[in-house]
Amino acid sequence: MQKIKLYYKGNFRYLLFHYQGKQYLLDRSPKHFLGYFCLPLNWYFYQKVYAISDEELFKIEEKNSKASKFILPTSLAAGLAVFVNAWARMNHIDLFANFYVNFSIVTSLLLVVIGLLLSFSLLQLLYSKKKKSLEELLNRSLEQSIYFKIKPVNSSRFYVKMLLLRVCFFALALIFALAFIYIKNVAMLLIMILTMFISLATINVAFAPGEEREYEIVDVLSKLK
Repeated sequence: MQKIKLYYKGNFRYLLFHYQGKQYLLDRSPKHFLGYFCLPLNWYFYQKVYAISDEELFKIEEKNSKASKFILPTSLAAGLAVFVNAWARMNHIDLFANFYVNFSIVTSLLLVVIGLLLSFSLLQLLYSKKKKSLEELLNRSLEQSIYFKIKPVNSSRFYVKMLLLRVCFFALALIFALAFIYIKNVAMLLIMILTMFISLATINVAFAPGEEREYEIVDVLSKLK
């Protein structure tokens, strides 16, 4: 079983790796619904992989190089959120005052379910957008794929941390859902949707890039049976 390393090239959905002298793109979106909720399951499913040429690799790296110059740091967004919250407190403004509603328990539960479906749909929309963006860059359709079964090597400590992180996000989503049902504040529902979206999106760490992590190719199929 050959070992590989995965590299991030500016696309949320796809990672690059080298195998037997060729370049490939790994589609790390889960191939089965259960894969969104149980991270290790994704190592037992076949993932779609696309062979790319040297010219296509150059296009991807060139775009990634340009895009990285315009990415705002996450700390800036976090700092802005802290500033807005502090400003509201200083001016005695309740940011959530206008979000209270008078829904019944049944209606609230229905909205929570709709919110969960919405968070999943938003992630699928993001995956679809990233695929379309890459297809436009390469000027070809990403339909003809091969299938690799890939699993991590000696990364148990990293993935235990990631599993704990996902559990924390799921717990936060549950807390905000209960808060919406009992406090009846729509802001709690919106935060739940955002938290659940982030929680589902962290499934990408099943195949995480980085020099410190290795993966092994367990099996390769030209097509699924």
